[in-house]
Amino acid sequence: MKKTQAFAMALAATLTFLSAGTSGAFEGGTSYYNYYENKHEMGKRSPMHRYHCPGGNDVQSSQDGYKNGVSIGTQGCNNSTTIDQFGHYNRSESFQDGFRNRASTFQYGITNKNTTDQAGYRNSASTFQYGDTNKGQTVQRGYRNRASMDQYGDFQWGQIIQDGKRNNARMDQAGNYNVGLIRQGGQGSRNWAGLTQDGNVNAGVILQTGEVNESDLLQNGSNNVAVVAQSSNANKMNVLQDGKGNITILSQD
Repeated sequence: MKKTQAFAMALAATLTFLSAGTSGAFEGGTSYYNYYENKHEMGKRSPMHRYHCPGGNDVQSSQDGYKNGVSIGTQGCNNSTTIDQFGHYNRSESFQDGFRNRASTFQYGITNKNTTDQAGYRNSASTFQYGDTNKGQTVQRGYRNRASMDQYGDFQWGQIIQDGKRNNARMDQAGNYNVGLIRQGGQGSRNWAGLTQDGNVNAGVILQTGEVNESDLLQNGSNNVAVVAQSSNANKMNVLQDGKGNITILSQD
């Protein structure tokens, strides 16, 4: 594929990313994230800091086959959700509202899709997808959250959206014709985003708004496109491309 085609692919991915919303199960509702935001704006500590949380629940689901679907929702703290799917055309959803929750998803096969949505703080989400044409999305609202996504195969699509402060996002993709997107925004500051792509004709995009954010984007291969955009002050970016015919687009405003 020529550089112009690769550039068009990355541009289309960027426009799609910018126009995508962050709607989810907790948007506009009463959640731990909303409590934190309200108290934070008033200059007070969140009631979550004083909330004693007992041991949480451990929810596990394993599916083997085709066209399976699972949706799990938890509220509170110290909850753990694990989803394993083996096969093709499977769908999984994890919704968690609270703090110190953990969501893990493992999908092996082709054309699988996973969505993880967390609201609160000190939550963690990990997604592992092995196969071709899979899609993964993680949305986190709050602060001190961590998200990781590993995708192995071709024609993968991964997206991590974080709205808040002191969040950490990492995405690794291995294969060709993949698209990786990380957006950290809202009232965000002191966030870190890392995106690594190994293969050819991949597109990597990192968008950050707020202050004192850092981003690292590494691509190994040919005809790849890297896009990093940061707005506000005291931000840092590091972009490394190893290969031929690559394109880099950088912006700091």
